[in-house]
Amino acid sequence: MLNRKSGFTLVEMIAAIAIITILAAILLPIFGKIRESGNASKCISNMKQIGVGAAAVIAENNGMLPNRLDTIDSPRFTRSIADYIYPNGKGRPSDGGVFRCPSADDKKTSSIGASLGSAGKDYNYLCYGRNNAIAYGPADEGLTYRVSQIAKPSKRALAWEANKWNISNSPNDRYAPRHRGAPTANNPRGEAASFLFIDGHVEMRVMSMNPIDQQEWDELGIGGARENMTR
Repeated sequence: MLNRKSGFTLVEMIAAIAIITILAAILLPIFGKIRESGNASKCISNMKQIGVGAAAVIAENNGMLPNRLDTIDSPRFTRSIADYIYPNGKGRPSDGGVFRCPSADDKKTSSIGASLGSAGKDYNYLCYGRNNAIAYGPADEGLTYRVSQIAKPSKRALAWEANKWNISNSPNDRYAPRHRGAPTANNPRGEAASFLFIDGHVEMRVMSMNPIDQQEWDELGIGGARENMTR
C-alpha cells in the first residue's frame, strides 16, 4: 500500500486560507466594536472622575463652578480639578490621564476616534472642553457662575468631548464625537460623545451634526441666551 506524504495539498491550503479570510471578515468588526465599547466606557469613567474633581472645586469655593478643567487661571481658585484627581502636586500626567479619551487619535481625519485639535496638541492631550457660556458669570460674581444660579443643573453641560478646552458657540469648536451611538436624522453615523453635567452625572449623547440644531445645543447651555440658563 502506498503511503500518502504528510502535509497540505494546494486545494487544502486554498480552502484553509479562504476559511481564515472569512473568519477574519466576520470577527474583525466584532473586535472593533468590543474595543470601542471599552473605550467609550473608559471615556465615561474619565468624565465621572472629572465630575468628582469639579464637585470638590465647587464645594471648596462656595458653590462657584470651576473655570478650567485641567488647571486654574484665576486667583479666586487655589486648586483645580486636576489637583483633586492627581494630588500631592503631581498634576496631570504627560499622557493626559483621565483628561484624554482613549479613542482620540490626532493622525486620523474623521470625527470618530479623532479630533484632538488644539487642546490635544497644545494642552497635553486634553480631550474635553468646558462650557464657556456657563463658566463665565456676571461681573458681581467674579469669573464664574455659582451652581445655585444655574437653572436645571441636571440638563446643563459643564464639559464634553471637544477640540478646544474652552468651548465657544461655534459649530467647528463645540463637538468632537469619538464614539458610536444610535443614528439619527441629523447624525446618520451616530457620532456620539460623553457629556458631564453640572449636577455630576455623565451621559453619552448623539448630537445633531448636519445641520447643527441650535435649539438642541441651547438646551445644554451652550447657546448665547444666558437668561435661559440661569435662574
